[in-house]
Amino acid sequence: TNFVEHYAVQMKPDEHQKEFIKSAMYAGAIFGMVTFGPLSDILGRRAGLISCSVITLAGALLSTLAWNVNALILARIITGIGMGGEYPLASSHSAESGSVDDGARNVALLYLFGSGFGPVLCDLVTYFLDLAGFPPH
Repeated sequence: TNFVEHYAVQMKPDEHQKEFIKSAMYAGAIFGMVTFGPLSDILGRRAGLISCSVITLAGALLSTLAWNVNALILARIITGIGMGGEYPLASSHSAESGSVDDGARNVALLYLFGSGFGPVLCDLVTYFLDLAGFPPH
């Protein structure tokens, strides 16, 4: 949400567009979770993980290069699809890799770093960008 208030201001989104920007990634994530879980059973975990990583990267690059609000919303949906697809695949891969005893530990570490440290890191990056005066106001 910090992104919308601090960095998308030059696009001048209205209130509805601000809400779409904030929720677009979640909508994409739901679609990615539902789609890539079963799809990876057919294509394989490795192909699914690589596909999701490429989709996430493409969406992130499009978000960075978005030329207007609608492009940003679409880019965030694409990013969400990739991120959502990674969610079930990463946990399955973590549980299946290593020995049987290490599966639960691997999944716990995955969620600790993905759901614990990841959001904190996002807030820290935003904070340091603000301190550095980016973007110039």
